[in-house]
Order: sequence, then C-alpha cells, then structure tokens
Amino acid sequence: MVLGRRNTLDIITLYAGIDADVINRLRPILEQELDDLNLRKAYNVEMSLIDPLADMEYDGPLIDRGRLIHIADQYSEEIERIKRRLKKLSGDPDFNPNSNPQVAALLKKSGAKLTKKTESGEWQMTKAVREELAAVGNKKVIRLVDLLNRMKYLAKHRSMYLDG
Repeated sequence: MVLGRRNTLDIITLYAGIDADVINRLRPILEQELDDLNLRKAYNVEMSLIDPLADMEYDGPLIDRGRLIHIADQYSEEIERIKRRLKKLSGDPDFNPNSNPQVAALLKKSGAKLTKKTESGEWQMTKAVREELAAVGNKKVIRLVDLLNRMKYLAKHRSMYLDG
C-alpha cells in the first residue's frame, strides 16, 4: 500500500506527538532520579555544555594559532636549554641527547649500572629503563634522567600538538 504525502505527514505528526508526550511524562521521574542520586549539579553542567559543544562540532574549535606558535617556541627554547645543560654535564660539546649510545655512555660515566641491551647489542634507553636507573642511581644520574625525560616529553608534545 502506497501512502500519499498527506497520510505520511499525518503519521509522522502522530509519532512526533507521542514522542513528545512520553518525554514530558518521563521528565518528573528522571528529575527525581537526578535528585535522589545527587546528580543535579552534574546534569546542569552537562546541559550548559550542549550549545558550545554543538557549535564546536559544527564549526570546529577556535584555535589561537599565535598562542600555539608562542607555546611551541617556549617548548623549543626549553628543549635547547636542556640540551645545553646536558652537553655541559657530559663535558662534550658535541654530545647528542637523542643518541642512545651517547646517553648510555654518559649515564654509565655518571655511575648508572646499565643492565638491559637491545637485540643489536646497544644499551636500552627507553623511558622505563631510564626511570629504573634513576630509582637506584646517585644524584647525578637522577638529574640526567630528569633532564632527558623532560626534553623528550617536550619534544614529543611539541611535535604532536604544536607543530603543524
């Protein structure tokens, strides 16, 4: 059976009315449930976010490119400060803190007891390994690991969130 345009509109109107009626009848029950569970404040916060989140979904978030560039520059400056500090601590002006063999040599020279090697025979320098070394190391090892971890954190986050 093919419904005419008018019949289809009548059916849609009927169902929309039923939906509105059901929602209207459920409202006091659900509001009481919010109060019983002490969730009214959370509900109000979420409801206040509907319009801004819908706008963001539709328009995309507003991004202050100038601010992101400024933050990226700050990250870069701090990364360079850390690299200079690591070069000074290593005593080698050509020290590369992104070179695992050089980092391993510096940590070993500073008193770290390296124990884990990669399949290729190099010392492992993952964050977990560096943190293990710091946990049992002297103050210099701890300081080096802190600097390395901070530099790698900043570089990773700059790359992931700020560059591009």
